[in-house]
Formats: sequence, structure tokens, C-alpha cells
Amino acid sequence: MATFHNLTPHVIRIKLADGEMLVIKKTSNLFAYCDTRYDTTEETDEGGHMIPIHTITKRGVQMRPSLNNHVWSLPVEREGHYYIVSVMVAHECPHRRDVLYPKKTIVDDTGMKYCLGFVSAYRLPEVV
Repeated sequence: MATFHNLTPHVIRIKLADGEMLVIKKTSNLFAYCDTRYDTTEETDEGGHMIPIHTITKRGVQMRPSLNNHVWSLPVEREGHYYIVSVMVAHECPHRRDVLYPKKTIVDDTGMKYCLGFVSAYRLPEVV
């Protein structure tokens, strides 16, 4: 049986095929994150208010997933354990089968957010 660890700062709800809602609470005060900075690249005027538009950068470079960025607070791999993280953290760990992120967040009529499962960013190693 698999054990899921929610390393995001919020509760994860999954709507299962039979309509049942599975809730995965935060594992602890620990959450996984990576070195990310938001830079203002432009502003747009909306009714007299300047709205900043940001790009995501890591170490001054516009974000492209790579193994060169640090991921913090992600436990080592353990058999039968899966770690739910943000999409940005998951894409920094393409070598890890145990790192997952929520698939397609949906907001229902009552305002409740849920996802339809998880996605793995795992990629097979390149053959040279």
C-alpha cells in the first residue's frame, strides 16, 4: 500500500472515479520548494491602475526546468512513499519517480478546489 505525503502548504482534494472525495492533509509544517524569484517584466494599465506582470526566474534566468536548481525540504526516496509537491518542484526532480503534483485543479459550484489525480514529472535518463 502506498503512503502519500503532502509537501504543499495546503490540503489536497482528489475526486475519484466513483465521485468520492479523498482528502490528503498537509504532512507537517514541512513543505518542498525550489529557488524561485518573480521578476516584474512589464506593467499594464487597467482602469488607471498599473498591474505588474511577472515572469518566474531562478538565479536571474527565466524558468526552464533543469537539475541545476536547488529543491529544499524534499525527503529521500523510500519504497512505497510518494511526495506531493508543486509543479515547479516536480519539474526540478525529473529523476524521481516518487515526486508527484496535482493534475488539473478544478473549482466546483460551491468554491471547493480539487484535482483529478496526480502527475509524475519523471523522465527516463537519456542514453548517450
